[in-house]
Amino acid sequence: MRPRLVHLLCWSALLLAAPGVTRGQISEEMRSRIRAALPKYSPPAPETKPAASPVGTPAPLTDDTVVKLPLFEIVQRRGPVNNPDAWLDKKALKEKAYKEYKNSLTPLEWALNCFSIFLLTPSVQARADAAHEEKKFSDEMNDLSNVVNALSRIDPEEARKLSQDLDLSRHPGN
Repeated sequence: MRPRLVHLLCWSALLLAAPGVTRGQISEEMRSRIRAALPKYSPPAPETKPAASPVGTPAPLTDDTVVKLPLFEIVQRRGPVNNPDAWLDKKALKEKAYKEYKNSLTPLEWALNCFSIFLLTPSVQARADAAHEEKKFSDEMNDLSNVVNALSRIDPEEARKLSQDLDLSRHPGN
């Protein structure tokens, strides 16, 4: 509120609390003085909407042709993720890699591989992480080779090119 209005309201509250005037009763003179000090209320002008033209009809003829199209809302959904580790945090991913590594070894292999020599050999967790990444890579390569096999039935030439690319990605040093 404006400071002038606040002062006016405070003064009117003081006048109401004056002796001889009961609450809710204001003299006509005081009412007219209060109303004279307050800004006049002017309601906002009603919004006028232009006449809606039917959807799909062309606009009035001008140099450029504008067609009014219906409104569309496009919602793009996320495609399926072929990575079961996508929702794991770092700690859970490390635990999963450790358990997979331990379960992939026989008890004798685990007994021989469960320790590391500081500065000379990688830790068990590092070996587990490397094995997990290698397993993920080999799974992806198997999926891609299945795609190449399916493609070879439709387009053998394209499948041959794709299989050459896959062989290069398996052995990037060659």
